[in-house]
Amino acid sequence: IYYLCYMNKQHYQLPNDMTKDGNLVPNDLLVYLTIKSYMNKDTKTCFPSLKTLSEKIQFSIPTIRKSISKLEAENWISISKKGRKQIYSFKPSKNFEVFSPEFLKADDTTSKEKAYVMSSQQLMYKDIEGLGKVSYSDKELSEKLNISEHLVSKYNKSLKGKGLLYMVDSDKFENGAMIPNKIFDLSKLQQDIIF
Repeated sequence: IYYLCYMNKQHYQLPNDMTKDGNLVPNDLLVYLTIKSYMNKDTKTCFPSLKTLSEKIQFSIPTIRKSISKLEAENWISISKKGRKQIYSFKPSKNFEVFSPEFLKADDTTSKEKAYVMSSQQLMYKDIEGLGKVSYSDKELSEKLNISEHLVSKYNKSLKGKGLLYMVDSDKFENGAMIPNKIFDLSKLQQDIIF
């Protein structure tokens, strides 16, 4: 339903299930989407430099190279060379999440927090305008995103401290402890494009 609303807005598409095989992590998805943000709408290709990508997302060039290698190995991107330029093209996807340019540019979240939100967004229920709900425990979420449970907890805590995430009681339990629903404020995250 929400896909009808973004059609006239500038957006970037991130395929669902990129972390499904266990080889990619949220940071790889951020590198992918950042590269894709430079895509020419006619040629469906782009050629941002590693330096440009590093400056935009504050990851080191070796980290970006590693992500690009993983994305290419998983066939999410293909790379051709023209002189010194690496030209990127993207595997088409029918199932995807949309992200606003404002989300990528926002300075109230770190790159790693953005990567966490991006990878979590495909797991969210978006039945209330402006909010996205995740009902998985930190352990379940860590397994789906291929990151440690400690990192999930750390990102939840930092996003909660910024008023971008709320924990709400649920009726779900794990090992006798209640698993709170994670409610992401997509409007504050500048992701209201999806409504």
